[in-house]
Amino acid sequence: MSDNEICDATDDNPVSQFFYDGGVLLILVGLVQCFWGLARVCEHYFCSGLRIMCEELKIPDDVAGATFMAIGSSAADLIISVIALFVFKSTIGLGTIIGSEIFNHLAISACCALATRKPLVLNGNLFTREVVAYGLTLLALCWALGNGTLKKREFTECLSVHWYHGFVLMLLYCMYATLTVYYESLYRMYLTRFHPEYHKAYIKGKDEAGAKDLEMSIADKPINKLESSSSDQYQYQDQYQDQDQTAKPANGDELKKLDTCELADKLNAARPAPASLSLRQRTELFVHYVTYPMHLLIYYTVPDPSVPENRHLYWLTCLMSIAWMGALAEELLYCLSVLGSMIGLHPTLMGITISACGASMPTLWSSVVVARRGYADMAISNAMGANVFSVLVGLGLPWFIYPLYIDGVYYIEDDGIIPLIMLLLASLVSYWLLVRAYNWQIHSWMGWVFLIEYLFIVLLCVFYFFT
Repeated sequence: MSDNEICDATDDNPVSQFFYDGGVLLILVGLVQCFWGLARVCEHYFCSGLRIMCEELKIPDDVAGATFMAIGSSAADLIISVIALFVFKSTIGLGTIIGSEIFNHLAISACCALATRKPLVLNGNLFTREVVAYGLTLLALCWALGNGTLKKREFTECLSVHWYHGFVLMLLYCMYATLTVYYESLYRMYLTRFHPEYHKAYIKGKDEAGAKDLEMSIADKPINKLESSSSDQYQYQDQYQDQDQTAKPANGDELKKLDTCELADKLNAARPAPASLSLRQRTELFVHYVTYPMHLLIYYTVPDPSVPENRHLYWLTCLMSIAWMGALAEELLYCLSVLGSMIGLHPTLMGITISACGASMPTLWSSVVVARRGYADMAISNAMGANVFSVLVGLGLPWFIYPLYIDGVYYIEDDGIIPLIMLLLASLVSYWLLVRAYNWQIHSWMGWVFLIEYLFIVLLCVFYFFT
């Protein structure tokens, strides 16, 4: 099923008529449910199940962080890419990966800088390692897409992707994961051999870090950001309940003395009026009611790994999480395809904008949380590492399998992806130079610079596709 087969904007098409009669609201509600469901399943269930699996199998933390936990944190991008290619035969998956690259690189760095009062202090070695790995990843993607250009049909130029392009991308990720595991040992060997005077200072710095281990991955420190977000949603409700309790009489005798109308007046006076709720509280309440049915379905079909009695069911948690993410990704792509067809947005542009922002929200939340706790390196490395995985595995795996499935070559419509990647690479270089110029620190004002740069690139993409 291709994007053009989803629906056509004609009066005879019932889907089109349903859309223009108000069905767009249902599409938006469906998008909210899909984005929330992907984030919930991926972060609370899938990542927790993988963490327990690594503990049960006694997999070292560094190996688990570079392999299994990296898969968990970027599973949504991978599944969206696979479903988009094999089911919808659409470029939304490619657009989602590229859009996530832009979002993780600029928007997450901006939000982390703006969410903290103090400058983010980075480890120059680790930051440079992630930037170099990400830059090489973008160059590898340009190589895979720029291998050859041919005309598949009239007036349309297509980029050809062969199975070995996907294989090389996955091989590069294996090399990156291996380097991540042995990076500290190799760096110490380098200092001991060529700069022994810096080796003692490096060891001293590592010892002073203490609990703030700058080398650990984002997944090695369990942070249930969705749980904390949910608790924030209900915090004001709990306050209202407490006020209700204080408004109630202390014992049953006093309760009998109160008139029913008088008791109702006391309770209504204690509970704030709906108009007193802030915009944030109203939004959270709306999201809560919209996603509540899905929350119940996920709760009763996926074993919760946070419950001690379900710890031994980690394998079932992982399997059911993958099934749920696949179903949610298919529903998400369908909603995006319908929405894009109705308002005239190109599938790749839909992926770069809406799909990428929604799929990257878990990474954004986790990065902001750990940045506020003082783990700046962990926050930035989480975003950069997610980019490397999304490209090398999120695109490499389907590009390896799909060309074999269709006799060797997969054609992608040339939508200006390569110039966009080169622009992103130039942005990465300027990003590193700016942080290096300020002694490996990200100040709050840099957050506005990164945010403006992100909006500029997105608007440039919108202008390109519409013209």
